[in-house]
Amino acid sequence: MGAAESQDDRRDEVDQVLDNLRRVVSVLYGHARRAELLARLTLAQAWLIKTLSREKTAKVSDLARTMHLSPSAVVRIVGRLEDRGLVVRTLEKGEGS
Repeated sequence: MGAAESQDDRRDEVDQVLDNLRRVVSVLYGHARRAELLARLTLAQAWLIKTLSREKTAKVSDLARTMHLSPSAVVRIVGRLEDRGLVVRTLEKGEGS
C-alpha cells in the first residue's frame, strides 16, 4: 500500500469517526430536548438538582467543580431554579457581613 492510499484510508477513517460522532451528538441532543420538555428543566438544571440530591447542601464553587462548569454558570442555573422555587440559596455564616 502506498503513502497516498494510506492517507486516503486515514481520511476515510477520520470521516467515518466524525460522522458517527455527529450521529451520537444528534441522538443525545434529541433525548436531552425531550427530557427538557417533559421535566420543564434544562439538562444543566436537572444535572444540578441531581448533584444536590446527593450533596443536600453545597457551595457554588463545589458544584462548579463537580459539574465542570464555571462558578458564574452555576450561579445562573441556581438562580433560575431558585426563581422556580426548586432550590433555596442560603448564606454561610460570615458571608455578606
